[in-house]
Amino acid sequence: MTRTLLLVSLTLTLSVACGKGDKAENKSPPSPMVGKLAALADKGCACKDHACTKRVYAEVAAFAKSIKVVADADKAPMQKAQARLDDCTIVHNPFMKDYKKLTAGVCACKSKRCVTKAAAGFRTWSKKVKATKGAFQRGHLQAFMGYGKTAASCFNKFGVAIPK
Repeated sequence: MTRTLLLVSLTLTLSVACGKGDKAENKSPPSPMVGKLAALADKGCACKDHACTKRVYAEVAAFAKSIKVVADADKAPMQKAQARLDDCTIVHNPFMKDYKKLTAGVCACKSKRCVTKAAAGFRTWSKKVKATKGAFQRGHLQAFMGYGKTAASCFNKFGVAIPK
């Protein structure tokens, strides 16, 4: 009995020491779905302009339509790849560039008069966005909301209504 326990203990020790008990060693490679979305994220992150990112998002949309079921194990890595794509392509969105400038402008204001003038720029921007319908990727909306909160606090500081 002691001999059997010693043998089991030695086997477990050697397994851990040799890395067989390491979870990282036992990870399976990403599924083809994860690999495809990661490759599209790489492609989008290599884009230098908005036209390129629009083409990549069209590929992502076509890929998404082809998916019937996503395994639970694939959900987190696919969300991570999508977030990476969104994070690096947002800089090419012309509406985001304009919104960042508008936000910086209103927050640089030192008077209510300046903030009121800045509000006109936000209203013009909003009309352009509405006219384009679908100018944003879903993942970009979080960034816009962040800038919106910043702009709102700058409007509120001077008691100026937030433009709609």
